[in-house]
Amino acid sequence: MKIGQWTVAVIAAVSFSGVAQADIAETFSGTIISGTDTAGLFGVQNVDLTGDAVVFSFSYDPALISANATFYTDNLSYEQYFDNSSDGAVTESVTINSRTFALVNNLNPSLGLVAFNFQFPTAVDFEPWVIVGDAYIETGFTSSLTLAPGQYPINDQAVIDTIVHNLIGGTGIYLSDANGNTEFLSTNLAAMPEPSTWVALALELGAVFLLLFWRRVSRCPSPLRCCCRRVRSLWSPLG
Repeated sequence: MKIGQWTVAVIAAVSFSGVAQADIAETFSGTIISGTDTAGLFGVQNVDLTGDAVVFSFSYDPALISANATFYTDNLSYEQYFDNSSDGAVTESVTINSRTFALVNNLNPSLGLVAFNFQFPTAVDFEPWVIVGDAYIETGFTSSLTLAPGQYPINDQAVIDTIVHNLIGGTGIYLSDANGNTEFLSTNLAAMPEPSTWVALALELGAVFLLLFWRRVSRCPSPLRCCCRRVRSLWSPLG
């Protein structure tokens, strides 16, 4: 087998060797357009947060959601897929001013909710919730998918995952602390690339470089000698 064919095999292995993760996680960042920290979750109480950077993250365990979630729909405008088994399947967090407010549905009573509102024409509004007692985090996102109620049942785990991976931004975050102090933050959240995405991109670029390198070397009468020359030529500018 030629060297080039081995390199192609390496690229294929790198591109398709992703390891399945237990949780599906998404992170969004943006700026607070308007809002006040009435609960003091991110510093001094009642401080205006307008203009501050904000990061929102959520994750869920597909296996736990599939095993314990309940599906409900009004067959008209929304569908809900919620988990109230206090199994820790859903986690959400909001970070502002280096302070993080996070909730996990692992206490009783608690609720981890994945809700979808279908607004005309057929935009999907995705609303992940976590409620623990009086504390909660709720956020609204828009997906690039266009679905009609009942077109794809969201109690199908593959459909949920597809919608989540196609979220394009959020406009607001509702928060409440354990004492029932509530606040709404108007935001312009946008999706952030996952770390695994950057790792995969770096590996694929490295594999492409390796392919080009070995293609040039393989044309030499003595591949080993040419390989050594190529390596020296790469390092010589640094010396």
